[in-house]
Amino acid sequence: MNALMRVWPSVARNALLLQLIVVAPALVVLLAGGIALAFSDRPAPTPWWTNTYSPDSQCNGQPLPAGSVVRVYDPQGVLCGVSVVKYAGRYGLMPVYADDPTSPEDEGALPGDLLRFTVDGQPASTSPSVVRWSASGELQRVDLSGGL
Repeated sequence: MNALMRVWPSVARNALLLQLIVVAPALVVLLAGGIALAFSDRPAPTPWWTNTYSPDSQCNGQPLPAGSVVRVYDPQGVLCGVSVVKYAGRYGLMPVYADDPTSPEDEGALPGDLLRFTVDGQPASTSPSVVRWSASGELQRVDLSGGL
């Protein structure tokens, strides 16, 4: 405190500025952590993916509302794909990424993995009822329904 008083006397006498100088670095760290958390809600792109889409997805018998977020997970719960509904009842083309076997991380699905779809965080029924990650570049129509 004495060193601060000699270097920056006006700040040392102002309790509010002093608290800001002490608290600001902690706020920056917390903010950076929050930003990292927000970006972790995105799949890790890899060179291999399938594309899914739907021209007819519904929620409680109505077209899926614009702004709804469709997510796809592999059996281990890894987020493989995300799409935001732009037009009511429609989503995609949504890339659903595969795991990169050359990295130690689990980025996505493996061929044959059963995929799980959610809409705005709620489980969604799919048509066809079983959706699997198949081969890179494949195009799959997956309609979603249910009381989301």
